[in-house]
Amino acid sequence: MVVFLLLFVYWQFGPNFWPLIRISDQAQLAPNWSRPIRVGLNTSNWEGGAYISSDGTALYYAYYPGDLEREARLGRLPSDIDVYYSLKPFAKAKKHPLSEDAWSEGGVMLAGSDIYYMSDRYSPGTENLYKNGKLIAIGNFTESQKNPHYCALKAELYFEMAGIIYIYKAGLVKNLTWPINDGNQNIQPFLTPDCQKMYFSSNRGNGVFKILESERINEDSWSQPKVVVASQHGVGEPTLTDDGRTLFFVQTFKSLRGNMNSDIFYINEDKK
Repeated sequence: MVVFLLLFVYWQFGPNFWPLIRISDQAQLAPNWSRPIRVGLNTSNWEGGAYISSDGTALYYAYYPGDLEREARLGRLPSDIDVYYSLKPFAKAKKHPLSEDAWSEGGVMLAGSDIYYMSDRYSPGTENLYKNGKLIAIGNFTESQKNPHYCALKAELYFEMAGIIYIYKAGLVKNLTWPINDGNQNIQPFLTPDCQKMYFSSNRGNGVFKILESERINEDSWSQPKVVVASQHGVGEPTLTDDGRTLFFVQTFKSLRGNMNSDIFYINEDKK
């Protein structure tokens, strides 16, 4: 009966009917998390780069009015990417003041009163890291530096570049060693406030991005990552409330026609 219903919906609404696509591609979770809940602010366009405030009351994200993945692959973006924010229960959103016309911003994270993000303001097509509107000068890299995360307790700034996670501390930049960086694409680092646990995205294994969790062993080494969230076409951009009990993430969906869409979800720690 369910199969016939899905076929009927498909016939009525076509291959880009996202509600049906979401039903057929529900994220797989580690045992200690409840089922994903899709936030109300999502649209048929691209929502990504999610960041939840420490108390769980404000959600920041990047918005693009179209199929970002497809248009980036074609080498043309008719519009720029802007940062939006939404207050709980995350049903409505507003453009954030740091968003600038013509330039693309994203990867927002907050550390106290400071706001970190990435932008291509001075180098169209290449992202750089910013803090409170000012460029963070890290080396003489020509590739994009993306998705900053500042862990205040240890004064460590994490970011990604060309699929490798780096740390900037005491004026020095170095890439994290195995098993965080393992030769695959490892991106979007997020650390808990004590800087002892890292969540990040990786396409290791089957080539599809999934969210991993790793614990710090000492200053320079991390435990073997474990999968927290996975799906058919990829999940990423993990962000947690300070109590570690609510995890927001972004899931990418693909239609039979090949169109892509991205939505923000959250999961809660299972209390059972």
